[in-house]
Amino acid sequence: MAFKTSDNGVNFLKSQEGCRLTAYKLSGETYWTIGYGHYGADVYEGMTITEAEAEELLRSDLVSYENHVNNIAVSKFPAINQNQFDALVSYTYNRGPGASDGSNGLRQLIYNSDSLSEVSENFVIYWGSAETYKEALIERRKREQALFNTPVTASVWLRTGRAESGNEFYNNA
Repeated sequence: MAFKTSDNGVNFLKSQEGCRLTAYKLSGETYWTIGYGHYGADVYEGMTITEAEAEELLRSDLVSYENHVNNIAVSKFPAINQNQFDALVSYTYNRGPGASDGSNGLRQLIYNSDSLSEVSENFVIYWGSAETYKEALIERRKREQALFNTPVTASVWLRTGRAESGNEFYNNA
């Protein structure tokens, strides 16, 4: 059975990405980005969307990332739970599936882990490579790690801040 991102996972990812309704382009990027991190040739300078359109783009984009997590992570660790899956979707949404040689992205995280506890430990080790955003990426990896380590029976994670300003989470249990 293939996993899908839960509503909790979607909300977690939305809080990690933040929402920008006008297209923006990061230095060094080929394409423009809009909404909750939707990136590609279909986004152009000056483009604007509604929040509903941003969520629609996110949910559409998630299908590919869910497939990567199912094919790469769940196939290796079939005992994965929903929070672990959601955390890995967030990780993959940010870092990508990675090269087939396991040198980056989700493949790097999974191929260098022999257990789910090692996957958890490795979130902050395989944080990414964008030195300009290193601190923010490591903090995001810690939040993904916390979600990964949250038992499925635990209460929902709530957003306590804006994505741009540290975006701390707490468990309301």
